[in-house]
Amino acid sequence: MPSRRSKSARRLGVAGALAAIPGVLAAAAPREAETGTRIPTPKPVTIPDRTGLSDADRARIALVAFGECAVARSPKLARQLVTTHADDPAAEKLLVSMATPDCLREGEMRMSSMLMRGAVFVGLYRSAYGRAQPALPADPTNFQDEVGNVAEVAARQHIILREFGDCVVRAAPEQSRALLLAAPTGKAEQSAFGAIIPKLGPCLVEGNNVTFSKITLTGVIGEALFRLASRSSAASARSAG
Repeated sequence: MPSRRSKSARRLGVAGALAAIPGVLAAAAPREAETGTRIPTPKPVTIPDRTGLSDADRARIALVAFGECAVARSPKLARQLVTTHADDPAAEKLLVSMATPDCLREGEMRMSSMLMRGAVFVGLYRSAYGRAQPALPADPTNFQDEVGNVAEVAARQHIILREFGDCVVRAAPEQSRALLLAAPTGKAEQSAFGAIIPKLGPCLVEGNNVTFSKITLTGVIGEALFRLASRSSAASARSAG
């Protein structure tokens, strides 16, 4: 959860918006003097405190920026997360390792592993496909391959949620891409959400009635779209080779 030490009341509100369960903690590192290097590095996240922002929006802005910074600073760990089974304890350790203090200007952020994972996949998509997206495959991703034991309840929940995201992305690919590339709370994001929301119902398992927060939905769509785009890129590379 993002926090500003001088704004304790606001900190509590943001905590509720970000995380329902303990998961990943990132605390800001002490600021060091500039070295004069010209190597570009991602800017650390500053928790926004603009007037008019809800705690949920403030949390969402911070988390998306934090995920993008974490991917840029720890690309090797991010690539390992992509190929690690979601139900493997190693996946949790990777997320914790990626929660680098270099990505937070001050205070601390505490988030569930699910939210951190979604932010990382949004960051991965922006990094790999921010300029151009390959044509997506028509068939859905087999998310059973993303877990080690499909009989486990947590693994089944992971599969069901990602299959839902995959369905939404294939029903609205351009709008999903626009959502991931848009600045949180901006007009482009609002437009993307408006186009995506009608697609949610048909993608739910019959009989289910689930409410998604914007921050959760963005992360689920981020992973689904990154998986689809990566499959397409890999297939193109094999054909070219």
